Formats: sequence, structure tokens, C-alpha cells
Amino acid sequence: MPVIHRIPATALQLASLALAPHLPEYGNPRRLLAALERDVPQEPPAPKIAPPASFRTLTPEQAAEKMGVCTRTILYWVRTGKLPAKKYGRRTIRILESDLAAFVTPTNSPPLEGGA
Repeated sequence: MPVIHRIPATALQLASLALAPHLPEYGNPRRLLAALERDVPQEPPAPKIAPPASFRTLTPEQAAEKMGVCTRTILYWVRTGKLPAKKYGRRTIRILESDLAAFVTPTNSPPLEGGA
């Protein structure tokens, strides 16, 4: 919606009183605002930025490829609760990349038994 239509009539009247002596070529404030609106450069579109890794999601197939395991293994880990995932509908499963990274790098894993 153009700026002119959003400005109350009283504001336009005040603007015409204030600007009339200084800008006689425009005649009234609506013409002045229309001219200003035409001359204002348009903002360039915002660049598309990839979401941070903490918000990027993977399909089970993509997660399996990254981990080097079978897709069924990923689905097993999701089903047993070892790997957090979000279900959308009956079949769509998405895994946060940050959850997959946390799953790959165990922080409090118990020491292996029987090692040297």
C-alpha cells in the first residue's frame, strides 16, 4: 500500500501548511509524497542465508549416508530413542544435524571393558 494512503488527512494538512512556502512546484502534499515515493530506491532483496547447523534437518537416508550406516540402522536408533528425531505425519522423519553430531561424538560414554 502506498505511503500516501496511510497518512491521516490532518497530517497531510499540516504538511501542506508547513511545506507550501518552500515547495511551490508540488502544490499540495499528496503530489510531494507521490514524487518522494517514486524517487525512493527500492531495497534489494535480502540474501538467502542457510540456516545454522542447529536448525538444518536431514532425512534418515541423508543421516545414514553421513554416518556410513544403513537407513534401517538410523530408523532403529530413532525408534529406540537413541537418536532424537521429529516425526511429521505417519512416514516423514527429520533429524536435526546438531542431534546427529551430538550422537556421533559421545560425551559421557562409559569406558570399554576388558581393554588394555
